[in-house]
Amino acid sequence: MNASAQTDKEFVALFYSAKVYEHDHVCQILKAARIPHFGRQITISGLSLAMPVMPAAAPGMYWGVFVPQAMHDRARTVLEAQGLTITPPPAPWAFAPAPCARRMLKMLIVLILAALAGMVVMQLLLGAY
Repeated sequence: MNASAQTDKEFVALFYSAKVYEHDHVCQILKAARIPHFGRQITISGLSLAMPVMPAAAPGMYWGVFVPQAMHDRARTVLEAQGLTITPPPAPWAFAPAPCARRMLKMLIVLILAALAGMVVMQLLLGAY
């Protein structure tokens, strides 16, 4: 197998976003430019699902667009011509929730952790261990 055939089969990351509409926009641009691509939904835990999936914005969830390695430079040029910048994977809170939603999610996480810690302490006090 020659080198160009091998690089056609290797897909590399082109674009990441925590906003699904940005992912869809990039896919439409690449489709119009006839550049092969596919999308993935990626979680902070490392779980990666091929698109299309039922998207839901949440902390630590983002979407990636992948293109063949041989087409990466062309795809990057096409996106930059549209005014899009290529960025690394986003931070966990990059899906831009409202400040009150962000605060409520953090409080929910703290409450769940406190409840779990309380259950462990109760088990220790009752002598279950």
